[in-house]
Order: sequence, then C-alpha cells, then structure tokens
Amino acid sequence: MQIKINVADDEQVQRGYVLCHRDKLMPVTEVFEAEVDVLDLIEYKPILTRGYSCMMHIHTYHDEVIIKDIVKAWEKNDRGEVTEKHKP
Repeated sequence: MQIKINVADDEQVQRGYVLCHRDKLMPVTEVFEAEVDVLDLIEYKPILTRGYSCMMHIHTYHDEVIIKDIVKAWEKNDRGEVTEKHKP
C-alpha cells in the first residue's frame, strides 16, 4: 500500500512520523513505563541504576534517555534460568 501526501516541504515528513487528523493530534509524553531487555552495557558504566543515561532504540526512533526508576529486575544466566534481583 502506498500513501501520497501533499506537503509543501518534503522535510516535514520523515521516517517514524505518525499520521493523524489535525483536530485530534497524537498525545505526547516525556515519561513512560517499559519492559526493557538490556543487551549490553558500556565497559565504563557496567551497572544499570536510577539516573543511568543511555541510548534508546525503538524501531526508527533513537534518543538519549535517563532511567528514572527500576520497578523490577531479573537476571538470566547462560542456561536460561531467571533470578529476580529487585523488588520495590
């Protein structure tokens, strides 16, 4: 499926943007709760804690974020066994 959009400037439309009605714009937020899989930590910042700043990648979006709180944490070993590490 292909959609053609009539805009004056092609720079106004970029990958990852959301189409919506001009009278009902998409809600925006600065804080959200997510389940995160940590794939790798930087050598000089090996511990993920509150206040940790890192790069978040979600589909076409990427930006630097700061971890405000950790609600629960699990650790998975090489055999796939899961251990709960943190509970509020």
